Amino acid sequence: MKVKRTPQEFQVEEVVEISPGQKGEYALYRLSKWGANTLDVLRDVARRMGVPFSSIGYGGLKDRHALSHQYITVRGGRTQDLRGKNYRLHYLGPSEVPMGREKVLGNRFSILVRDLDLGPEEVQQEVELVRLYGLPNYFDEQRFGSARHGQGFVAKELILGHYERALRLLLAVPSRWDEAAVKRFRRCVAESWGIGPRASTWRPRPGSGGSWNS
Repeated sequence: MKVKRTPQEFQVEEVVEISPGQKGEYALYRLSKWGANTLDVLRDVARRMGVPFSSIGYGGLKDRHALSHQYITVRGGRTQDLRGKNYRLHYLGPSEVPMGREKVLGNRFSILVRDLDLGPEEVQQEVELVRLYGLPNYFDEQRFGSARHGQGFVAKELILGHYERALRLLLAVPSRWDEAAVKRFRRCVAESWGIGPRASTWRPRPGSGGSWNS
């Protein structure tokens, strides 16, 4: 079985709770991109519009290796479309509120699968089972943090009670996929580790979704 041979064969559509209105200080756009990560695209949008990056509101980061559609706002943004090398920005109208994570209801996926080992009848049976019972929401390694640089999982260390190890993985271990500024930050944290309050005295706050208390 082959999945995601090209970005167009793996499409993601962000489902949001925001829509254009009659007025507002924010410009709302539908962003379609492929072969580029969300942050790089948004930096290019900010540069070409002549606005600070902080004026851009967005919900989530979408896969580089996919054709993705998401929604962003730009405070004081242009009321026109914008084309980039790996993206298209379509102006929808003004908005009184900025886009943010709290506006995201979910994502819809359209996936082309090739070279299946099942015949048409077996595929149809599987489709009917999904319609009846739904599809399990499995989490793979990306949801456990830090796996990308092969040096452990943040979530695993938290479960084991190794809070300092978890925090170090989260903040002080660079990845070859990190942007240059992020790598510099992580190296700086690593070099300064142990200066100031002990990280081992920090604990995740219950129900905080990952926030920390000291």
